[in-house]
Amino acid sequence: MPMNPCFACAVQTGSGHRQRGTPCQDSAQGFAGARACCVALADGAGSRPDSHFAARAVTHSLSKALAEDFDHWYALSDRELGTALLDLARQAVQAQAPGVEPACTLLLCAAAEDRRCLVVHLGDGAVLGVGPGGGMLLSGPDNGEEENITFFVSGSDAAAHLRIRRQLPPGCHTVLLCSDGSAASLLNPRTGGVAPGVAVLARQTATLPRQTAETYMEEDMDRLFRARTPDDMSLAILCLDPAAAR
Repeated sequence: MPMNPCFACAVQTGSGHRQRGTPCQDSAQGFAGARACCVALADGAGSRPDSHFAARAVTHSLSKALAEDFDHWYALSDRELGTALLDLARQAVQAQAPGVEPACTLLLCAAAEDRRCLVVHLGDGAVLGVGPGGGMLLSGPDNGEEENITFFVSGSDAAAHLRIRRQLPPGCHTVLLCSDGSAASLLNPRTGGVAPGVAVLARQTATLPRQTAETYMEEDMDRLFRARTPDDMSLAILCLDPAAAR
């Protein structure tokens, strides 16, 4: 039976950037095509003051491309897919923000009505899943040898660190993409434990109009997440099976 995937995305500027009056460097965007949906999230490098342009270009271009032509992307091998995604991301940054380095992480989830899916992760942040038993960790942060170092679309080693999966654990009906700021509230990095609140986020995405779900997400991030991090916070949620998430 065909599913009807749905999504919701939210971003909040961290207290550090608010105090300095500098732009939020996180971006989360989603796109619905005729037969597929895609959400993408990117966290710009803090050391690059213009990385917010890169993050926005990457999330817009990739979410739109995969939602509009999911079959094309899914047919590629993992190696071909990784190369093509990085190429498109870099080209999008140069087209939309000439001269800006594509120094940002990349998290992506695309799903078709026939239950096929693609999950992609480069850098820090986390990919979480929700199923009948609650939350689960699908992909944790990749920080290299030091916690404050990660991998970006701009890096020569990006392809080697790009993680791709095409199957979710049995019963997993929702995928959450989290920047490191949001992951501070939803994931215990030592144990891999996931906060029970992810089930609420999944249910809101499945049952509420998108704008309403996104408003609730923004309020939760401002009211609950902000106390745990000074960083920017972003979430992109893709509900592959809304009936199961309810």
